[in-house]
Amino acid sequence: MFLAGEINQDTNTVSSSCAHSVRTVSSGMKPGGLVLDNTDIVVDVGENGATIVMGQGNGVSMNRDDIANSLPEGDSSVGDHHIYYSNKSAGGGILDVDANAGGQRILNPVENIYFAVPENGHYKVWLHEYNDRSEGTTHYIVRVTVGGQSQTFNGTIDATGTDIPIIEFDYGGASENGQTEFNGHRYAFYDDNGGMSWTQARAYCSGLGGHLITITSAEEQQFAQSLVESGMNPWIGLYGDAIGWIWTTGEEVGYTNWASDQPDHANGDENYCHMWGGPWNDLNNEDSTYHFHRGFICEWDGMIDEERMIHVLDDLDAGRGAITVSLMWDGADDLDLHVFTPNGGEIYWDNTEADGGILDIDANRSSDSVSSSPVENIYFADPVSGEYWVYIYNYEDRSSGSTNYIVRLSVGGRSETFSGTIDGEDSTIEITGFRY
Repeated sequence: MFLAGEINQDTNTVSSSCAHSVRTVSSGMKPGGLVLDNTDIVVDVGENGATIVMGQGNGVSMNRDDIANSLPEGDSSVGDHHIYYSNKSAGGGILDVDANAGGQRILNPVENIYFAVPENGHYKVWLHEYNDRSEGTTHYIVRVTVGGQSQTFNGTIDATGTDIPIIEFDYGGASENGQTEFNGHRYAFYDDNGGMSWTQARAYCSGLGGHLITITSAEEQQFAQSLVESGMNPWIGLYGDAIGWIWTTGEEVGYTNWASDQPDHANGDENYCHMWGGPWNDLNNEDSTYHFHRGFICEWDGMIDEERMIHVLDDLDAGRGAITVSLMWDGADDLDLHVFTPNGGEIYWDNTEADGGILDIDANRSSDSVSSSPVENIYFADPVSGEYWVYIYNYEDRSSGSTNYIVRLSVGGRSETFSGTIDGEDSTIEITGFRY
């Protein structure tokens, strides 16, 4: 018996059919989560995840001793909108140099964040002294370059925990990157002006909930070429060495389209693949020898639906029981499934068992391991009788815009699906209630 919830709606609307108290899902900090007290470098790129142009030739350099960037005082929200030592990529930006972290000590420390593929919006830079290891004040210089124009900011900072706002401004020079569907998947080409390494491009796609493109047929190869303007030679998701190659998704390589005499592993470090006008060629990670590549293609493995969810869960050997609750979503956000049980228990990431139920699949816990097909799964092999409630909670919002989700509830062989969108960190949606 369902107690609440509209089934198979584009946007889930809760309409309670019995009296109950709305539950508050448990939250708290996950192990390895983002803690401002441990901040080394943080860049706030605005409410919409928007960013500014910073990259090779248009980079932002942060040269300092033991200073870093942080959030404004009183702002404790840390998600996809901030870049710092524990969240090195967000909104198209990447922290690639991080000096004096941990026990490291160097005499000329620098830090660097750049955006090779920007979005439009608001940008903030803050300095934060994470660990004052010296007597007296520390001198710093910050250089910010936007669209070829640079500004420098000098000053001093002293005492652990000190915050200094540097600059805020808006950027509006980015072009839109639309996604194109092909064979049930979605794709987008991003022009990095040659500024991103293969691993940085992979991190960017992962941050969007996708991955660098995997090309598994001649038809997909032809489609990929149609996304790219003449003269562009984008990174694709193939990497390896003289022994063998593998796709970044873990798929084995079947179809190939190597250029003549490729791959050649020149200089012993050409282990990353790009399209060379169409055929494939291997380069080193930074493309530092030939500067052939420009841009990259991201791929998303299809829209979420019940059939795809079941396929992903089967691949992960997810458990099934008399009651099974499964969640799938389409982005880099860390959504959490919460099930309240008859005896007052709550099953979620920090309490994985209650009343015979087990959380056995928990995706996107860390920004360093974002799945292209995120799912969560809770099952009850021998459930207790009583009232159950199902919620989803947006623990960490790492994407721009709303995130699509689908929840599948199976009770005694009967299944129902609930679909909708969720947006914003700490957002909670009551999915449904039922008696067993």
